[in-house]
Parts: sequence; structure tokens; C-alpha cells
Amino acid sequence: MDAAFVPLLLLSSVGYASGALAATNVRVVLEDLVIGDETYKRYAMKGDGPQWFEQDGTAGIKVRFGDDSFKVVYHNLLDVPTVIHQHGLTPSHNLDGVPYMSTPPIQPSRSSLVEFPLTYENTGTYFLHSHYGFQHELGVGAPVIVEAPMPLGYPLRSRIRRAKDVVMMLEDFGGYFADNETTNLDGFSPNEVYQELVDAWGDDSGEWDYEECMAPGDGMDVHFRYHLCNSKTLLDPVVVKHRPGDDLRIRVISGTTMSNYKLEFPVNVTLIAVDGQPVKPKRMDTFWIAVAQRADFLMTIPRTKNKKVFPIFARVASDKKQRSGLVITTGSKANVPEYSLTTDDAVGDMGDGVGTKQEMTLEAWKPLSPRRDVHWFHLNITGDNGFNAINRVSYQLPPTVPTYTPNPNPLVVKYGERVCIQLRNFNADAHPFHMHGKSFQVVEIDGQEFNGAMRDVVLTPKGDCKTVSFCFDATNPGVWPLHCHMAYHLYAGMLTTIEYEGVALSS
Repeated sequence: MDAAFVPLLLLSSVGYASGALAATNVRVVLEDLVIGDETYKRYAMKGDGPQWFEQDGTAGIKVRFGDDSFKVVYHNLLDVPTVIHQHGLTPSHNLDGVPYMSTPPIQPSRSSLVEFPLTYENTGTYFLHSHYGFQHELGVGAPVIVEAPMPLGYPLRSRIRRAKDVVMMLEDFGGYFADNETTNLDGFSPNEVYQELVDAWGDDSGEWDYEECMAPGDGMDVHFRYHLCNSKTLLDPVVVKHRPGDDLRIRVISGTTMSNYKLEFPVNVTLIAVDGQPVKPKRMDTFWIAVAQRADFLMTIPRTKNKKVFPIFARVASDKKQRSGLVITTGSKANVPEYSLTTDDAVGDMGDGVGTKQEMTLEAWKPLSPRRDVHWFHLNITGDNGFNAINRVSYQLPPTVPTYTPNPNPLVVKYGERVCIQLRNFNADAHPFHMHGKSFQVVEIDGQEFNGAMRDVVLTPKGDCKTVSFCFDATNPGVWPLHCHMAYHLYAGMLTTIEYEGVALSS
């Protein structure tokens, strides 16, 4: 069905005069994904219009800050409802894209206009994804780039402004239950995996010891057959051509279901932002990135005659030895070698202390200002695989449950106050927690306080009742999810909400 013939069901805006810019069309469709000799059914996002870009084997939204608002019409060409979340961006509550909590799902053959102004805090690297059922795992996602100069006084500011973008959208595909590799063989049946997790929790829940600080685990209960970068495996990687001496802005988006990665660069790079927010520059050649996080790097291609191929690998942070990646080449005669989907040795796990130590070295370029009066919340991560996961309870959204009900245990805040949340992890796994509606500053891990990065996703340490704390200023009224971004944990109810006291919300 052509998008021009899809009738509009919803017209959503923030109540300001719309400019002359035409809306960008984003269509949610069903397509084929070819991996080697196998063909799988998968959802995808296709688009056209003034804010749609296609490069490096991926496609998404690109907006220039100061010139445009975010103005997109989502067209649902599936035979099931969908709803789209602008991950990391901070529109008003009613445009957040969470089913029924903020946004009615878009029914099949219907469309929804989403338009909102962008603040400077919304510049950087973000992404779209469905917040409806298993659709994110099944491919409903795309990059969002909001272009703007780095802040005044930032080192390397002019080089970063001239740098050419390289976008890496990381995904995992074909999830299966670790103890049953026959689950989800077609890549389109995640309910089979979820049911295995439900059954396992049913066996354990009656005797679960919620007081036990579980030891850090050594694996995940959901594994994946493939890891993709810009919808390609390393059997047929995306290859991008640049010139020796070029400055590149490598924008990495971890749009994954359950997988964390260790990024491995062919040369030293400079980290300049995480989750869209500038950090103090930091040189490195490896970097750990968790589910739903983003990271921007400045990379200069060496001027050398002997090396023309520069692969960037994303190695799975587990014992599976898998990887994906993208290849940068220089010159017309660069020969790209054949790469394996696996490596000889395991990379380790991001939550075992390596990734958390990295987190404590990151510093926000613009941290929160000091405040004495702070409203603290202390949450325990409990249960297993997302079940009874926040203070021993689950809270689930449709369509995992048939009917939407408001969260009976919200974190209630007052407009304008400084809010800090500490997560204490009784569970064996590390969990990437995402907060909608605001960025926050990471300020503590395992009892060590520091002036960390501004983020919208932070990974907890694994087990042992270790803690992570983050703070934000409550200035965007609404009902905002705070949840683990590992998809199967979210389905199981690893979710709560931050809600503003005494604030009337627009419908």
C-alpha cells in the first residue's frame, strides 16, 4: 500500500505553529532479510521526505538542529498495531510512543503525525523503535541523527563539525532459548522464547529467595543466531569508502534486543558523546556499549600506503564468541578479506566489572549543577529474567497483557526537584536501564561516587547487590517509563514509571 493512501488516524502536536517543512514519511513494513543462503521474514522501517537519509547500508531520520522540528508521519503497513518511540529524545508525554501509557497504537493501514521542537539537549545520536510487543526484536528500528555543533569551548570542535558521518546500527536477530535451540527457528516467533522463560520462572518462583544477593551470572538465557551491523553480517559486511586523512564521526547505535558489545577499532579513536550527550574527550581503541546505548567517536583514517582496510568490530559481550562489524576502505584497490562470524576467544561480559569500570571514567561535558535538596528513590532489582523484577513486582504493558492499567507503584516526583534513583541488583544479570523523558547523570557505582556521563541508559553491575545511582531534574511533566531495555525482561514486567504530582497531562 502506498503511504499517500494511508488515512491519518491521529494528529499529534505540541501546540506551536507548524512551519512549512513537509513531514517525512516512515513506513513500518514486512520484508525479507537474506543472510547467506537463508531468507527470513522481518519487519523494517522505510521512508522518504526531507528528513530521511540513506547511507552506509542503513537509513533513518536526520534533522539539523535550529532549522527544523522533528516532523514525521508513521504509516503502519503491517497487519497488527504498532507504536513508535523516539528513543532518547524528550518530546511532551503524549508523543513518547508507549502503548496506551502515552500514545494509542497505530492500527493497521492507519498513520500518525508526530511533531515536536528539538532542544539543544536533543542533539546527537538516537534511534526509533517500536514499543509494541516483540516488534523491536523483529526489526522495527532506525537511526535518528540530530546534527548540531559541539558546545562552545569543546576540544576538537571544528574537526568534529567537518567530520563525515559513519553510522553503525547494531542488532541481534534470531533469538532462541539457551536450553532449547529449536525455539524461534524462523526468526519470527519470539513468543516461543518468551514462553520458555515464563515456564522456567513458574518452576522457580514458588521457592525464590528475594533476600539472596545472587552471584554474578556467566551467561544469558536468550542467545542469538546472528549479529548484524546495518542489517548485514560479517559474511557480507557493509563497506564504506573514504580517503586517507579523513576525519570520521562514527555513530554507533546499539539497537539490540538483549546483546551488549565490545567495540574494537583499527586505530585509536576519541569518544566524544554517549547517548547523544557530549562527554570530555577520551582516547581509546575499545569501548563497551550496552543494549540501547549510543556512542560517538572521532576517528582519523591513517595516511598509509600499506593499509587500506579498517574494520570496526562489535564483539558480543558473552561467552558466545560472536561478532558483527563494518569495514572502512581507502583506494579503489582495497581488498576486503573474508571475515568469520566468530572469534577465537570470548570477549568477557560487560557487566562483570569491565564495563562498569569504564563507566566510572566517563565525565559529562555539562554535568548537573550541585543541589542540596534531593529526592531519593531506592529500587531493588529482584526475581529473574524480568519477572517480579522491581521491588518484587512486575508491571506489564499491552499487548503482553490484554488491557492497559496504570502503574500501581509509581515513583512520584514534584516538578522542578532534583531526583536521584539508586538501583540495587539482587539478580545475577546486568541490566541496561532506560529512562524516558529526560537524560540523567550517572553519579555512583558500587559505592563509589563520581561525576559521570549524562545518559538515558545505564548498565547495572551484575549481582552481589551492587548499586548504580543516577540523578536528573524533574522538568518534563508526564508518566515516563523506567525499564530494563533487554526486550524479554521488559515483556516480563521489568518496568516502573516516574510520574509528576499534581500535573494535568494533555491527552
